[in-house]
Amino acid sequence: MTKIRFSVDDREIVVDGDPGRDLMHLALDAGVDRIIGECGGEMSCGTCHVHVRAPWKELLVAPSVDERELLDMIEGSDSESRLACQLKCRAGLDEIVVEVAK
Repeated sequence: MTKIRFSVDDREIVVDGDPGRDLMHLALDAGVDRIIGECGGEMSCGTCHVHVRAPWKELLVAPSVDERELLDMIEGSDSESRLACQLKCRAGLDEIVVEVAK
């Protein structure tokens, strides 16, 4: 199991995730505020927008062209923005901190 730390405002929600499971579904199952997952993980809505800061950002697979294009249309997006539906639990990401976008 990989521990994922979702940071929302001034609180942290720690969720255990199985390898291969995406962070959006983990957040939805745990009731993490502001993660909606409207498109069900099809990368078409942006309602699972998160920020992943260093040092964790460097451990992630780079966003695809499609993910980057969608993120570019989202207000508040920056170079640390990702879609939680595109981030998978895996070895090496234990204790990753994911900040839920406002």
